[in-house]
Amino acid sequence: AAEYPVRFEVVLKGEGFVTERIPVTIVKDQLQQLTSVKVMKIVTPPAGAAGSNTSTPLVGGATSAPINIATPVTNGTSQPLAVTLPTGTKFIDATGKVIEGASLAASVMNFDASKPEALEFFPGGSLVSDNVVVGTETVSATFLPAGFANIEMFVSGTQVKRFSQPIALSMGIS
Repeated sequence: AAEYPVRFEVVLKGEGFVTERIPVTIVKDQLQQLTSVKVMKIVTPPAGAAGSNTSTPLVGGATSAPINIATPVTNGTSQPLAVTLPTGTKFIDATGKVIEGASLAASVMNFDASKPEALEFFPGGSLVSDNVVVGTETVSATFLPAGFANIEMFVSGTQVKRFSQPIALSMGIS
């Protein structure tokens, strides 16, 4: 029925590329939908984007010392993104289970929203969306970001969805 559109998300990911998530809405009698998606290699970001990839050993599946991951201030970015994982942090998968593993692989990307090339990689691919949930309603909205980031972590190949304790995230905006 028209009042009950189907909504889902398509996830595009590949080794060495930033993961893209594309929200899709299908309404009654819709025959087709074309969506253009830009993909970005982490090692060759557009102007206004900077990234960092790290691999860190874990002890018993947890951090044995604080881990600091930061993006460089390069490529037209004016502020870094910094992620700090405190000592003893464990990593949790999508099912809520602690991930056992010997190493943490992390990829962090920082995007300067004042750069048009970086804005092309805004999550969902557009600054406009008719799929924004406010309370119990779904509405249309336009985003005006000051900046945005993409953070992905894996422990021995399993994607991290949560942490056993709070982590620190610092992102400057200009």
